[in-house]
Amino acid sequence: MPRHRAALVVVWLALAAAEIAGCSASGGPTEQAQPIAQNERRATKPAQGGSAGHGPAGKPSPPMITHRFDVQLSRQNEADAEGFVPLTLADFDFFGPDAEAQRAAWSERNGVIVTGGRPRGYAYTRRAFRDFVLRLEYRFPRNRPDDGTDPNTGVLLFLTGPHRVWPACLEAQGKFSEMATIKSNSRDVAVVVTDDARARSAVRRPVGRWNALRIVARGGALRTYLNDRLIASSRPTSLVAGPIGLQSEGFAVEFRGLRIRELVPTEDDAHSAAPPRRRSAERSD
Repeated sequence: MPRHRAALVVVWLALAAAEIAGCSASGGPTEQAQPIAQNERRATKPAQGGSAGHGPAGKPSPPMITHRFDVQLSRQNEADAEGFVPLTLADFDFFGPDAEAQRAAWSERNGVIVTGGRPRGYAYTRRAFRDFVLRLEYRFPRNRPDDGTDPNTGVLLFLTGPHRVWPACLEAQGKFSEMATIKSNSRDVAVVVTDDARARSAVRRPVGRWNALRIVARGGALRTYLNDRLIASSRPTSLVAGPIGLQSEGFAVEFRGLRIRELVPTEDDAHSAAPPRRRSAERSD
């Protein structure tokens, strides 16, 4: 090839290279640029339902149960001769997956606290209790369509940690077949319980009638009485204080005559009882 033609080819190649470089520098789109930009937008877009300070899928952390001992009861000045103070629905707050629905599920008429049992959740006292005697009566009404062969509720004791269904606590069982037994609702808290099944069968009243429950708490140990008969007692656990709860657990239930007397702490606890059968309580259903 003649030298002048070779020089022209070199110049032409140089001009072509410069033109290509100019197009790239001007920001002209390329086939590879678009998917990269899309990937960048996906990375910066927040996950659906997510937000800062929240758990997975944007769910807020459950509220913690507070142990407040300075809250006045609604009828604090109406203690009876034995020192028992009435508890009304005004002394309770409510927790469930749907807070508004749980609140609406509870009512009080003529001194009787009523829940239809749905949704599942609980009413809990606004103040905490440590050593006390709690008295109440409850029944499962027969004239409700959700009555079952083994209706269920319970009294939650020493509520601790985050609110959930169900919170860490002990429970005086209200289920018909297990009335007044003591259970733990925490996998991390084992409780040693003595339970008198024969006494339960002897004094338990049928569905539709009122059963009287008395709970004595002292130093974390519990005793339960059904219709004035000792049914169960438990040894102390790490749960020793907290609010008291009433369960809404799928069945209509009525409570009346709730009253509480706080006990003065003593070093000598003389209320140990020994019903015949000992077992470790399992998680409540």
